Amino acid sequence: MNVFDISKTIDVFNENDIRLNSNTMFNNDIPSASRISYNTYTDSLGYYMLENVRYFQSGSQFNVSPSTILPYYNINHEFSPSQQNVFIGDGLTINQGIDFIDISSFTVSGTVYYLDIDYLNQNNDTIQNICTPVAGATLNIDGSLVLDENNNPISTDNAGQFTIEVPIGSHTVSVTKNGHEFLYNPSIGFR
Repeated sequence: MNVFDISKTIDVFNENDIRLNSNTMFNNDIPSASRISYNTYTDSLGYYMLENVRYFQSGSQFNVSPSTILPYYNINHEFSPSQQNVFIGDGLTINQGIDFIDISSFTVSGTVYYLDIDYLNQNNDTIQNICTPVAGATLNIDGSLVLDENNNPISTDNAGQFTIEVPIGSHTVSVTKNGHEFLYNPSIGFR
């Protein structure tokens, strides 16, 4: 008995064929989905193509689910939707619009302080000794107000502290408060 490899590179079959001898044994164990799944990678623009998908009789339903891990941090990305079902069969071998949005984020925490430059210059004090926490300063990502799950602006607490979720990518996190100007607004990001 022979088993033929249908995988190929570009248009050339890999020919990793198997010849089974008479001592080969078979069983009725069904392999897990991870052992029989197809996979592919996106290009630099996020496009992907999955070729040579085999289906049963006139067609089969397949589950498409994206996954990737944030480099260096071993954090899985989250996507919306997390999966989509696709029918592939006779006359329907091309599916377009099977799109996913990366909704991953990372946590940014910090403390916002007032700094009285005039007091610092007059008394030769250290910055740590003259910083006062800023309560009620609102947070922004790329100039847009950060809102909580109830659509209320996220602001610093009485100790000047905040915690927000920032989308994957390079972004500028800034703070604002009426009547105040802040000197340091960092650009941060993860991919």
